[in-house]
Amino acid sequence: MSKTTGIFKTTGSAALLASMALIIGCSSTSNDEQDSNIYQQAIDGYIVGANVSCDGTANGTTAAAGRYTCPAGTTLATVSGGSDVGYDATKTSGGIAFTGILSGPTSAKFITPVSTLAVEMAKTDGKYDPEKLEGALATIRKALGQPNLSLDSDPSSDQATIRLNAQVHQIVSGLTTTSEDYAKVMSSFGDLLKAKSAEGTTLNVAGDLKETLTQLNSQVARTFPELEIPASDLADIIPAIEKANKAIEEAETPEQTAGVVTSEDSKRKDYAIAIDKYLGPVVFQGADGNNFTYTTIQYETETKSNGKYTAQLNRGIKRLSYDPTAIRIARTLNNVPIDVGIEIKSTDDNRKLSIIGTGLRLSATKDDSTSIVFTVPSGSEWTAYGTQDDGTEISISKLKNDPRVFDGSKNGININFDEIASALKNRGYVDITKDTGNFKITLIINGIKINRISGDEPKRNIFPAFTYGVEVDNEHELIGPGFQGFVTILEDDSSVRADGNTRR
Repeated sequence: MSKTTGIFKTTGSAALLASMALIIGCSSTSNDEQDSNIYQQAIDGYIVGANVSCDGTANGTTAAAGRYTCPAGTTLATVSGGSDVGYDATKTSGGIAFTGILSGPTSAKFITPVSTLAVEMAKTDGKYDPEKLEGALATIRKALGQPNLSLDSDPSSDQATIRLNAQVHQIVSGLTTTSEDYAKVMSSFGDLLKAKSAEGTTLNVAGDLKETLTQLNSQVARTFPELEIPASDLADIIPAIEKANKAIEEAETPEQTAGVVTSEDSKRKDYAIAIDKYLGPVVFQGADGNNFTYTTIQYETETKSNGKYTAQLNRGIKRLSYDPTAIRIARTLNNVPIDVGIEIKSTDDNRKLSIIGTGLRLSATKDDSTSIVFTVPSGSEWTAYGTQDDGTEISISKLKNDPRVFDGSKNGININFDEIASALKNRGYVDITKDTGNFKITLIINGIKINRISGDEPKRNIFPAFTYGVEVDNEHELIGPGFQGFVTILEDDSSVRADGNTRR
């Protein structure tokens, strides 16, 4: 069965995360490749499910082994987000979230953290100048003591190249919590290398990194003062990066390097937003207006009892909210670019609805979980695809510019399924959650570091959020960090109380 998909562009408005009216006109995607296309791979490990941009124009997502194409004549390729799956060329999901932006000249076969560094160093007034690329590479070779560095070396098999890319990424990502910041810190890293090259000194990227990271933090502060890390926080970050980069230096194979990067010890505890699995509730609002409250752990429980999940509610889903008490904001975010993916999928039958929004913006104030605001600026793109119980495709031709769709209130993270259902109904489709059943709900926020927290002080455990995937079609797939839960929708006369407990 072929998928019917489409795209809409929004006009600006403040929005809670997923107050999503839908989309979609008919289009088709050809699999025919032209010989004139440019074929590349995005590799730190293989970066899959990342958004591809060819000279600033969106061009799908990266596939297995980080493969993608750009049209002939493209000068600069960029990928952002997605997931690092190590060096398994068969994987298209899983791994760890890649909160970064890689770029590289299309004259090379690969784009990597090192090619990204070279591109940043070859920019003039923020614009990439291909004529400066060789000079940038010469500076990197000198400042990092890497005389044999080449962008043509295979970053999935040449161990010296793998090692350098991994260490550069660990350093840059260690000072950032958003993809946007990753690019800024990479630019500052380039400025620091230029200074070191001019001095005739080298910069250490392995082992004792205190001096390197302190100097880089100071360089960041000069250009992007809002990203400067306080000395006390930097002191907490340095040991984790040192440990990882030393282990990368000692790794002898790609697999050993991937093992270091994906190990728990290397997953630094910095984040932009975290969901506390114990301290805050998940709240469902049913179509009848009643609220049903569960802990995050109850909502994430996949195990069924008597054919039902732990989280249950009467009638259809009107709203799903992560209450502000469940959310931790670790840093202030000002209109940070993000992509979001939402999927509600029946685990019993064909009912499914997948939605991807790109080009959104997220703002929040540190330590104020009620301050979260998602905006949908002009030029944002939404794509969606769904099926009803009988397999009928869900296709919506255009966005209705209804202010009810874009709820501007500030109250945690909300998915307003009632607005989605309304958009479906207005176009002749039924609400896929109207009837009873079991559902899996996935939420992805790509472009920021998201963690999950469990336990109380001083024994709090902080881990990166799991990575998930939402697919609309071959050109629109989002893989990134997020949350996934399970809910059972019961008959109106069920024994579930509004507080989420069962009546006796």
